Amino acid sequence: MDITVILSKNVYYQIEKDLKNAKNDYEIGGVLIGYKEGKVYFIVGTTSSTEITNKSKVSFVLDGNQHTKKALKMIKQFQHNPSVLGVWHSHICDDTRFSVQDRLSNQRLAKFFNGALSMLVIFSTSRQELNVNVFFITVKGIEYHCHTIIDLYDEKIPYYYRKHCERKFRNE
Repeated sequence: MDITVILSKNVYYQIEKDLKNAKNDYEIGGVLIGYKEGKVYFIVGTTSSTEITNKSKVSFVLDGNQHTKKALKMIKQFQHNPSVLGVWHSHICDDTRFSVQDRLSNQRLAKFFNGALSMLVIFSTSRQELNVNVFFITVKGIEYHCHTIIDLYDEKIPYYYRKHCERKFRNE
């Protein structure tokens, strides 16, 4: 399965900022918001873990209620309403493989969404670099590694997907 995921620069920098704030002391994560056109996914928004009660170096539990509220609020800010496409979370080690618990969570999510993205991110403190790995998870739990592009120059994501409603700018 040949799937491409294009991550907006805002999403990339938000995740990088969240990981820097966590200082590799615990895993964090959130929801991926965007659009799908054929086998191309455009990620234009993400939620972040701002209120983590159970900080852990080896696992992350997504607070579904908190992230759903944030996602719905964010979705309303776009002219063309994006959708929840999947989840992301960090690992503190250099292991870019899903744990057993990650796989179970991915399978539940993929069944609910009829296939979903699952992004695993690692922040290398020594290189100050974000490593992004995105997988498409089928309903049967099969993982397909996606070709991932970081759109740092706003050239890859169509303008109509990036543009927010005018009311958002008036409210800021």
